[in-house]
Amino acid sequence: MAAAEIIHMQQRMQRWRGFSTITWLAAACLVGIVLVREYKPDVLPPELRPQEPPVRLVTQVVEKPVEVVKEVVREVPAARPAQFVASFQKDEQSPAFLLTVDLDKRMVTVRMVAAERMSDKTYQLWMAAQPGQPPSSLGLIGTGEFTERAMLANYDPAVITNATYGISLEPLGGSPTGQPTGPVMHARLVQATP
Repeated sequence: MAAAEIIHMQQRMQRWRGFSTITWLAAACLVGIVLVREYKPDVLPPELRPQEPPVRLVTQVVEKPVEVVKEVVREVPAARPAQFVASFQKDEQSPAFLLTVDLDKRMVTVRMVAAERMSDKTYQLWMAAQPGQPPSSLGLIGTGEFTERAMLANYDPAVITNATYGISLEPLGGSPTGQPTGPVMHARLVQATP
């Protein structure tokens, strides 16, 4: 009986050995297929090759506000120097002289408009800085239509704009006394430009 049991056990062991060998071979084949699929898929038949998942293109529209910088070039007019004018009236209807003062350059321009030109007399420009103060000579006015000179270089702008100006008729060469000797026309400056 013991021998029969041993034979029966041997048969059972052979079955289990065969079964485990088949299982081991199946597992080895499965591992081999997985490895080949991962590292060399082109050696496998097409049905065993891994299927690549379909490529899904995801388009995402992101809206962001974009700052557009525009360069605006504006031509800024150059600041004009303040200009002042005074009109010396010959009569009620026409000026004899126009006086223009460029305050920045301290330039004086005298335009002879309707004043009578005389060969034996000359016109002289005066400035009284304050009322009641004797006038100072700013020079002779030429015989041409315009006389332009830097006559106000030594004066402060406030004095220039607030002074009273005069033009007198003098002998040739100007006043012999340093003060007006002939008839005098008076005027005050008015700002002509901003």
